[in-house]
Amino acid sequence: MTSTLATPVTWEGAFNAVDLGGLPIVSGGATAFGRLYRSGRPEFLTDEGWRQAISGGVRLVVDLRNPSEIGREAAHPVIDESALAGIIRVNLPTEDPDDPEFRRVCGPLLDSPASYADNLAFSPEKFAAVFHAIAGADGAVLVHCSAGRDRTGLVTALVLRLAGVPVEAIADDYEAAVRRVNAHLWTTPEPRREEAHSDETLLSRIRDRRDALVEWLEPLDVGDYLASIGISRAEIARLSQLLAAP
Repeated sequence: MTSTLATPVTWEGAFNAVDLGGLPIVSGGATAFGRLYRSGRPEFLTDEGWRQAISGGVRLVVDLRNPSEIGREAAHPVIDESALAGIIRVNLPTEDPDDPEFRRVCGPLLDSPASYADNLAFSPEKFAAVFHAIAGADGAVLVHCSAGRDRTGLVTALVLRLAGVPVEAIADDYEAAVRRVNAHLWTTPEPRREEAHSDETLLSRIRDRRDALVEWLEPLDVGDYLASIGISRAEIARLSQLLAAP
């Protein structure tokens, strides 16, 4: 069944996690389930949650966070490493927080798609590493950052667009992620990285961010962009088929 929203996963402890299957494709049909997942930081997953992710086909976890953001906190469950058997985890940050020019240009906008074009321009080699990894995955891929909203939203938007998902459906997916993060911020027991917003403020932020995402993505030829950063023709073909129905 085709929807304009991704399907939340039920992995125990998962935060802002969805299966990007079931989204409409311009040429007809929908994206395949069990191929590409997005989420916030996975430290909330329990042993059972990781086993459920593996049962969902996940074999590669691409962590877009900076090394300083990674680590267990008091609110996170302790994990038995055996629960992660069969999963490859790679840390591939998409930004350089030590670059003063990056901080100047993108820093005020890191929670908005208004930063996406500049982020791509600052770090082509970092994004190339991400897409090389996804294209080479043997099994389903989970892409995540900290909140699972902007860095994750940028990467998954490019894959979805390459698969032929309409820009408005990608914007719907982004908006849903924003809403899930805001709901989480009202209830999470961990130290907050940002503040939860009132309904009125949230609606205003969503409106601005949807507009920014559409303005960035609508004219972008994703295949040309990927080729420009060194992704091979074969890898682009594999990425374009990642979400294709069997």
